[in-house]
Amino acid sequence: MRSLGPWLAVAALAGALFPLQAAIDRHRGPPPDVLVTLPPRRIARALAFGHQPLAVDLLETRAATFFMEGLRRTDRLDREQLERMYDTIVAIDPWDAWAHLRASVLLFALADRPEAAARFLARGIETVPPGAPGRPRLFVELAAIHLTAASLEPDDAVRAARLRRAGQALLDGAEDPGAPPEFARVGARLLQRGLSRLDGLRHEVEAWEGRTQAGEPELRARARARLAEARADLRREELQALVDAFVTRRGAPPGALAELGPEVDLADPLGEGFRLEGVRVVAPGVERARARRALGAALEARLEAYVAERGRPPARVEELLEGLEVPAGATVVLEDGRPVLRAGQ
Repeated sequence: MRSLGPWLAVAALAGALFPLQAAIDRHRGPPPDVLVTLPPRRIARALAFGHQPLAVDLLETRAATFFMEGLRRTDRLDREQLERMYDTIVAIDPWDAWAHLRASVLLFALADRPEAAARFLARGIETVPPGAPGRPRLFVELAAIHLTAASLEPDDAVRAARLRRAGQALLDGAEDPGAPPEFARVGARLLQRGLSRLDGLRHEVEAWEGRTQAGEPELRARARARLAEARADLRREELQALVDAFVTRRGAPPGALAELGPEVDLADPLGEGFRLEGVRVVAPGVERARARRALGAALEARLEAYVAERGRPPARVEELLEGLEVPAGATVVLEDGRPVLRAGQ
């Protein structure tokens, strides 16, 4: 018969563990300060290697408990520690748009630190790749911060500048794949607040020039196309101002744009030229570009609804085109189940 000695020893040891644990629990100190135990930002990502999302979830859960307890006790947040905590969180997983968004909401709405909130959003816009879930919200939240600041600003010039910063944030997001069409429309309108039509267009040209210098190659290519459109729109507006001045001087519009003078630049950055209709200068290239953009947004919306309803992409592009007007010279084809708008030459 096998000896029972080893089993008895194991049982005795297990029995001793319970009073030992009870003694440890009785003398347990306060829980460790999450901020004292927080690793330095420069090594946090390395420590969480391979488990970044899990590390972020655990750290955010601990942070939420820590700060909400402090808010309950003192009715205020420790702003510096909150910023430090989220600085480490987004360093661990810099591609998590939602972590950047949560940091900005806490810093802006609860800690009253809009500048710090804007910094987290700007960092997220820089590190979160285009098309990632939650990325469009970063642009919306950044615009909201500037809009809120503008609403509280008594100085008209400063308020207009803040509105333009909100417009710039939305325009930056407008070039992301799948960005809502409202980003470009509302962003362009805000970008011109407090400016004349000409100055607003000049500001828009400068904004697109900046977008062609940074970002993913695809985004830079889109920005170049939008820059050419903005330059054509600016040239059209400059010609319109000359036509208006011509009418004021002579009481009638010119018979053709060439009558404005040999020194007037009539070149169209889009290469389609300008024409005069009565007293109005028309830029066909700009109108065509805007129509193509509107059609692209409508097709994306219809594709999303189609897939949600039927669980598959359409087999024919005509299933998406019903009731939509395709600009002259353009065609729409399906590539890998997605509508692609091709401009004619």
